[in-house]
Amino acid sequence: SFTPLDIIEVSSVTGLGLDKLSKRVLELISQKKPPSSNSHPLMAIDRSFNLPGKGRVLTGTLRSGSLSQNDTVHTFAQDNPGAGSGALKSLHRHGQEHVKVQGPARLAVTFKGKDTKPLKRGDWLSSVPMVYTQCVLVSLTDKMASIDAKTEIEFHCGTLFRNARVKHSRLTPDRFGILEFDRPCWLRGGLPFLLRQQIGRAHV
Repeated sequence: SFTPLDIIEVSSVTGLGLDKLSKRVLELISQKKPPSSNSHPLMAIDRSFNLPGKGRVLTGTLRSGSLSQNDTVHTFAQDNPGAGSGALKSLHRHGQEHVKVQGPARLAVTFKGKDTKPLKRGDWLSSVPMVYTQCVLVSLTDKMASIDAKTEIEFHCGTLFRNARVKHSRLTPDRFGILEFDRPCWLRGGLPFLLRQQIGRAHV
């Protein structure tokens, strides 16, 4: 059981309570301590291939935490709402095998007897559960410009890419807003992301 930090009524249809929710989330973030080197492992997959004698190899960036041989991790394929899991067989960094790797680091991993062929660029390995969703609550840094609700933007997180739109109102640096993706994807709270917006195209 747990005790909620706050209870706020909101509506994704009318926008009721979103301002209050944004203010409360910002207050909680300001109280949060920076993540330590012991934070949960998360690896963004950018490539997978077969290697003779090794089987299926996944490469990517271990963004946080550490991974060790024999660790059991969750696998999250973006085109599959069901998560998997498996035990790590080997870890390679810069062409050398390691028993343990601390992130952030480039990494190649193999699994024990697991078919990782469905995993590809944009997928994740994580030690904790992620959420399969088509909407996320986000905030912008104070250096970013506001984005209109009707504007189509590109959402990049790790190696994941989705087209997205802002729901209901403008997305501004001083408040939280809701992004809606063109397709569902796996994410977890607190991940940094990049938004790209095409201003216009040149015609020759």
